[in-house]
Amino acid sequence: MDQLYISSHTIEFKIDGVLYLFNPLSGALDCIEDPAKQREWKCLKEHGRGSLELVKELESRGHLYRDQQEEIALANRLRHLVEREVSRVVRIHVIPTYECNLRCVYCYEEGIPRSGGVISRSRLEAMLEVIEHISASATVEKTQLVLFGGEPLLNRPAQVEAVRRVLEYGQERHWELEVVTNGVELRDYVPLLKEYGITQIQVTIDGPKSVHDKRRPRLSGRGSFDAIVRSVSSALSAKLPVVVRVNGDNQNVDYAPELVALFRAYGWLDEPLFGAYWGLTFDLNGRHRYCGPPDVLLKKILEIRKQYPLTKRISLEAWEALQFLLFPFFLGEPRLPKFFFCGAQRNEWCFDLWGNIYYCADSVGRSDFIVGRYIPSLQLDTSASDLWRHTDPLHTPGCAVCPVRLCCGGGCWFRRICAVGSLARVYCTEHVRPVLEVVIEYLHRMPEVFELDIERLHPKRDED
Repeated sequence: MDQLYISSHTIEFKIDGVLYLFNPLSGALDCIEDPAKQREWKCLKEHGRGSLELVKELESRGHLYRDQQEEIALANRLRHLVEREVSRVVRIHVIPTYECNLRCVYCYEEGIPRSGGVISRSRLEAMLEVIEHISASATVEKTQLVLFGGEPLLNRPAQVEAVRRVLEYGQERHWELEVVTNGVELRDYVPLLKEYGITQIQVTIDGPKSVHDKRRPRLSGRGSFDAIVRSVSSALSAKLPVVVRVNGDNQNVDYAPELVALFRAYGWLDEPLFGAYWGLTFDLNGRHRYCGPPDVLLKKILEIRKQYPLTKRISLEAWEALQFLLFPFFLGEPRLPKFFFCGAQRNEWCFDLWGNIYYCADSVGRSDFIVGRYIPSLQLDTSASDLWRHTDPLHTPGCAVCPVRLCCGGGCWFRRICAVGSLARVYCTEHVRPVLEVVIEYLHRMPEVFELDIERLHPKRDED
């Protein structure tokens, strides 16, 4: 038998004596229960020898290749497919103000100047013209316009008019319109948002009132929970789609049963346009001591789901690494690998009220992340733009040899730069391998904890 090439992407997990082989490139997840077959796999890895039956099986699943070039060719084909699909959508964040009526303990925009008011009419028109130019690219089939901040829905005349103009402009061009808001003054905007057919409103609620108000207080120190609840109820009553993000960490995750019970008491769980999902907090300012390893947090969430099944209504869809195992385990289908971490590296843009352009929504307001200007016309800093758009994230230091790199796409560059000051230094922001180990453990022993997440995979699959 010729020497075979064992995929550099194949990862092994062993649970209760059962061997799982997972390959993020091919998307295959295979279970080997027979100890003899496990020994044969070990021999194949160590000596290149195995039965013809096993070799054919592993070749068909993408764990074995005739040579490395065959695997590289598959990676290139899949990368081309992913790049082509991504180029069809452009996602643009519009920041009408950096001012905010909350002072969250984990704020990612801490230190950014909050003064300056609302974007001027002339700058807004210049911004919209540039956005239209980007949207008119030959490859773009869908434009998603996101109102972002700061807080985009502060209720003051100039900001209401700016929001109205953005929504009007987007609606005329059939763009998808979304809002990311803290929800405090959302209720005042409900009639306006209803008028323009918003695709999604994202609001953050971090727990029941006693917990949320500690984490997301107003400038005065008063809580924000009650106002947000009124806003979400008002939006749902107006048949607007609302998704609640719960930024999870060790301070609030244990309150999930109480929080989802509140969702039910408010009647939100009966609303077809309501959803909720777990996000993750990250300690960018050195003050939020409750952050911890994502695998530890995930295990807490899954244990809570075992005891309180209603908490499955808070989905894990934002934990993208999970999907690489859920797809093959439940659907028998692969999930396309990640050749980059997020849209900042391909198809996202952020425009602020000062005329600045960013690619990363988390980085807005930080001068060292500016990639260009839109006044008086579109001007991009070639070196800054190339860093984000043309550097291969899978070949940044530490990623090129990582077997799970196709599950995270090289990780978050914004958080890496904030942590170590450069992309040239090894630093992992995602810690995917421990997360996958938790997922495979629960898939093996109690897959029912993921049952609602599976239902959500079907629309995701259609979008992909």
